Amino acid sequence: MKFKLAILAASVALSANAIAADNEATVDQGGTNNVLNAHQLGLGNTANLQQSGWNSTTELLQKGQYNDADVDQSGMDESADIYQTGYKNESSTTQEGYGNDLVSVQKGQRNESDVTQSGMNGKVDIYQGGYRNESEVEQGGRDNSVVSVQKGQYNDSEVSQSGHRNLADIYQAGYDNESRVMQGDGYGNNATVVQKGQYNSSEINQEGIKASADVYQAGYANESSITQGSYKNVADIVQKGEFNTSEVVQTAKENMADVYQAGYDNYSSIEQTRWRNSAKVVQKGTENSAEILQEGINDVASIYQQGYDNYAAINQDTVGLGTLARNYAEIVQSGYGNSATINQSGGYNNAYVYQN
Repeated sequence: MKFKLAILAASVALSANAIAADNEATVDQGGTNNVLNAHQLGLGNTANLQQSGWNSTTELLQKGQYNDADVDQSGMDESADIYQTGYKNESSTTQEGYGNDLVSVQKGQRNESDVTQSGMNGKVDIYQGGYRNESEVEQGGRDNSVVSVQKGQYNDSEVSQSGHRNLADIYQAGYDNESRVMQGDGYGNNATVVQKGQYNSSEINQEGIKASADVYQAGYANESSITQGSYKNVADIVQKGEFNTSEVVQTAKENMADVYQAGYDNYSSIEQTRWRNSAKVVQKGTENSAEILQEGINDVASIYQQGYDNYAAINQDTVGLGTLARNYAEIVQSGYGNSATINQSGGYNNAYVYQN
């Protein structure tokens, strides 16, 4: 994805090529040791380029019609590489920190990219191909990284990072998919979103330390939400089919949540509020519902459902027994209209329910 045009090792350099009519480039350059290369080919390309910091580089190449690029660099050791081809693509870049790096590639029509980097050593790679895709990245903090790839039409990606060494990786292909990743004042968090199909929606919020969130959705109008705080939480969601919904909330440390849903209009909710709990939900079929609440320590809960209109719930609590917890609960249901609820309080309890 990343391209590098010829960078001139000079204190201030500007190369501007314009072919055809109505190309316009405005350059405002100050500071020290800044390098800027702008190449515009086609009709009606416009570039507004500003550099006022130190030792920064801008590489801009636009091909096609009505492309528009704005770059404002006021930091130190910044790098922005922007490539646009097609019709009415727009790119806006603001860099005001230290050592930040941006690569933006847009191919197709009416794609939009908006990137703001104000931290240190941030890296952003954006690739958009298709029609009317939008990508927005706001990056502060230190050593954060974003990769956003969108193919298709009307896809929307938004990433906000303000912590330290967070990673967000987004891939969307299809029509009108939406992804939101918010990584706040945490450290070492990792979020991966892959969405294929139409009208899928994913939201990830990470505020803790070394959390991992992975979402894969394929199909139509699936929705997922992951919220992670504290330390070393792991959440994985896979949804295939139509109108499936999954929610995961992890507010304590070292919890694990694993969700797989395939079919139509299934619902899953996992909430983990204390330590080292493990929850798994597998649902295949139509209109099944599963809920897991873990407020204990070292508890394990599993729900497997197939069929139609099944309901399962597991609630686990230590009730003051602290590290004596380690409850285990499992529900397996297949068929139509089954319902099961397990409530556990205390420690070392085992419960199993099997229904056909």
